[in-house]
Amino acid sequence: MSSTPRIFSPTAKVNWTSCPLDEFSLHHLKDVLRLRKGNLVEVVAGDTLWTVKLVEFQPKANLMTTEPVRSVKIPIAPLTIQLIQCVPKVDKISEIIRSCTEMGVARITPVISERCVSVPTEKAAAKHARWEQVVMSAAAQSRQIRVPVMDRLTNYSAAISEPTSAKKIIFWEDSTVSLRTALSTMGLNASPHPISLSIVIGPEGGLSEAEVKAARELGYVEASLGATILRVEHAGLVAIAQLAYALL
Repeated sequence: MSSTPRIFSPTAKVNWTSCPLDEFSLHHLKDVLRLRKGNLVEVVAGDTLWTVKLVEFQPKANLMTTEPVRSVKIPIAPLTIQLIQCVPKVDKISEIIRSCTEMGVARITPVISERCVSVPTEKAAAKHARWEQVVMSAAAQSRQIRVPVMDRLTNYSAAISEPTSAKKIIFWEDSTVSLRTALSTMGLNASPHPISLSIVIGPEGGLSEAEVKAARELGYVEASLGATILRVEHAGLVAIAQLAYALL
């Protein structure tokens, strides 16, 4: 595994004499990794992955100056997944966000559903900035080439009504439909890349029959993750892993 740290530029086009950094990336490179002049850094900027040589940090301006070494175009993602995640207890959502980002999810949409064990308060909902930081950190640590979109907390009905993909799966613990069968029904087993999917994962209390019915009426195909019941913080991760195995 490459030891060169990777960050994500807040702008698609970068002037390497003054490369802008967000506060998290500046702190990580300067204070955590303690990079010095001449160290290499990988910078994802728009559709390009740059390898650059550090010249200096300019902390007051949130900038670093560098010398470009090489660049490669980032290919189109063969599989794009939006995770519509019914929120568990607040202390578990960061784990879900982190692990699913490491697995390459493209978008995370946290939602409040009928059986959520704890409905986030206004204070908890304000943690969106923290969730974005978790996404950024996990994407950099796992060397992703894209940072997932972290949506704001919304309600279940709104989220399933406006998925980002035409192909949609709702994972339900009471379903008897295997994922292989669901993918075949959707014509995805032999589908050429790129593939875009929106998937729904329920909370600790599970999805109600009414919620599953509402999703079916909107074109979602139901599927099971297997005979066992997974913990809520593992279900999304397992779903993404199974989809990647089946479709990539």
